[in-house]
Amino acid sequence: MHHAPLRDAHFDVTIAHLVLMHVADPEQVLREMIRVTRPGGLLITCDANRNGHNALLHIEESDEQENVDLELIQSVNRSIREDSGVDYNIGMKTPVLMNRLGLKNVQARLSDLVVMILPPLDTPEKEQVFRAMCSEGLGYQPTDEAEIDRWREKLIEHGISREKADREIKRQLGRDFLHKGMNYH
Repeated sequence: MHHAPLRDAHFDVTIAHLVLMHVADPEQVLREMIRVTRPGGLLITCDANRNGHNALLHIEESDEQENVDLELIQSVNRSIREDSGVDYNIGMKTPVLMNRLGLKNVQARLSDLVVMILPPLDTPEKEQVFRAMCSEGLGYQPTDEAEIDRWREKLIEHGISREKADREIKRQLGRDFLHKGMNYH
């Protein structure tokens, strides 16, 4: 991906969807996209801002807006970026990178889409949204104590205190979106 076996200026449009947030050198990926896009072509990226994603999640029954520890999420994301170069918040930074690399007419779009599921899950669309949310991580529910210990140690490796790690694990286990989420708003 960092050195695509493609001709220069070959494509009218190049797209990277949820790619930049998983690579250590997003600028190099953008350079490569620029290289293979013809002059006047269109370069499109779509990546998340994980801090924002967590800040905007609302589950009425667990009062996510009041209880999610955004500082913990920021600390984990910062630690991952410092250790690996992978930036889970690259989405908001991409327009600056594009401008720095010489792209013109850089534009950014923020999604104003609000995805709601309200009980009961009585339509295929609601069930699909619920399954998607579960697969995005809300449905992960470790039950094995050794797995919970690994989770705690991973948080501690990212600079989170044992007390904060235990509080976050307890919060997430109590939320139990996978099993209770069908009734959540």
